[in-house]
Amino acid sequence: MDFHLLLRNRHVARVVVGIPEGQEQIRARIESDGGDIITLQEATLAALVRAYLSVSTHPQRKAVELRSMAVEESKEGFAMHQLMEVPSEEGSLRAELAAVPQERDGAPPDMPPPTNHGVPPDVSADLVTQHGGADDDGNDDLELDELEEDDGPVFGDVPTHHSKPTD
Repeated sequence: MDFHLLLRNRHVARVVVGIPEGQEQIRARIESDGGDIITLQEATLAALVRAYLSVSTHPQRKAVELRSMAVEESKEGFAMHQLMEVPSEEGSLRAELAAVPQERDGAPPDMPPPTNHGVPPDVSADLVTQHGGADDDGNDDLELDELEEDDGPVFGDVPTHHSKPTD
C-alpha cells in the first residue's frame, strides 16, 4: 500500500473477528467511520499479536521488526509467506515509529517495491489512494502530546477506492 495510516480508536466504527463461513482461518475486519475497511488474514493477525506480546511482555525489549518471507518448511496449516522477526536495532525502529513516515524514496533499499494489491489496471491511480502525499499543512499528525485535542479524521478522511461515496 502506498499510504500512511494512523488508526485511532475514535475513527474505528466496528471490528469483527471470526472464522468466515466456508473457511477455517480467523480473519479480523476493521471498519472506519469513513467507510474504509481493512481485513487481516490469520497469518498477519498472528504476526501482529506475536510482535505485540514480544514487546509488551518483555522486561527490556521496546521494538521489533517483521518482514514478509517465504518459508520453505513450516508447521502444518501455516501460510507459505510469513511475517518473520528480523534482526534490527531497537533504537532505530523506535526513532522510525516516532517520526513522520518517509516517502517511498526514503525506504530501505531491500524493501520490496509497491504492488497494485489487486487494484484493476483500468482504475485511475488517483482513485486508488491519495494518502502518502506531501504534508500540506505542515502539522505532524504523530505528535503524541496533542492527542487530547480532536484534530479531525486521520483514517477515512481521504477517499480510496474502498471508501463509500461522500454525501
